[in-house]
Amino acid sequence: MKNLISKSIITFTIAISLIACSKDESNTPVADNGTSADQVTLMAQSGTWRITYFWDTDKDETDHFTGYDFTFNADGTLIAVK
Repeated sequence: MKNLISKSIITFTIAISLIACSKDESNTPVADNGTSADQVTLMAQSGTWRITYFWDTDKDETDHFTGYDFTFNADGTLIAVK
């Protein structure tokens, strides 16, 4: 009887494992708002930016960026001016 129960548990476990595993064949992004990486890059380079709110783990760190202006350059560099 123990042998039958053990075999049943093993068979059940294997069956559940096979059913639970599936191949994800979807190549569609989860959220597609129509904005490409190039568009985001151009938007970032289009002006001067300021940090208005920054939360790090468990603390508001916004005050560390007060008075700074950030500019993203086409060559990939970032300039921060206080």
